[in-house]
Amino acid sequence: MTIYIGSYQAEGPLDNENRLQARSGVYVILGQPSTAFKWNVVDVGESQNIRERVSDHGRISC
Repeated sequence: MTIYIGSYQAEGPLDNENRLQARSGVYVILGQPSTAFKWNVVDVGESQNIRERVSDHGRISC
């Protein structure tokens, strides 16, 4: 699935961090209170290992 965040195109949203590649890059944590609402940006960051960083992210429950 493709999602647009502003004018940027990204793969996602992903429901499982195991689907992420273990490589460097930029990640966006999205939150959605229910399917009736649009996705909201909760956090943006960069990491040398995206899968590891997102797995340990403090806002992963979002």
